[in-house]
Amino acid sequence: LARTKLGTAKVEPNKVTVPYALPAGEATNADMAKSLPRVASALDVPTTAVRYRPDPESARKGELVIVPNDMLKEVIWYPGPSAPGGSIAEPLVIGVYDDGRELHLTLPQAIHLLVMGVTGSGKTEAALDVMAEVLTRRDVAVWLSDPKRGQDLGEAFGACDWVVTTQDGAAVMIAAFEAVIPARQLWLGSHSYR
Repeated sequence: LARTKLGTAKVEPNKVTVPYALPAGEATNADMAKSLPRVASALDVPTTAVRYRPDPESARKGELVIVPNDMLKEVIWYPGPSAPGGSIAEPLVIGVYDDGRELHLTLPQAIHLLVMGVTGSGKTEAALDVMAEVLTRRDVAVWLSDPKRGQDLGEAFGACDWVVTTQDGAAVMIAAFEAVIPARQLWLGSHSYR
């Protein structure tokens, strides 16, 4: 990768992004992927601190991203809701990236949210953090189906507008949800919302 051309680096706190163009006909993004450990060695940072984002339109172009200090090495506890009393249209702060920037979830762009991981990885805590963000907004209604009957999410039941804990209850909730969507679309359309 000796003749790789680097573009202007974008330097942010704890993150550097550099566009690259590999020599035409000599190397591909797959070669860049194989070279990441050597780049990390040259910069004297952990191997996990260097990654790349290939350009989907090019087999030889992309960006190198270097995050020298992994902000997620230590547990970062949820500080609490980011905008109590704010609108659900404002981004929810649901965590941090490894470079320390806040991780935002913007609703209603996110139609579904899946929290998954191995046992003990923090799925329930992550779900509770998201629920805390949602439940503290002024213009939201929360319907919760909890097949574990409050074992993990019971603390949130009192703040929800509707909670079901059985399969039959979930079926009723889904049917109601399916009826609410077209009614809400009709209302929004009649009030000039898109």
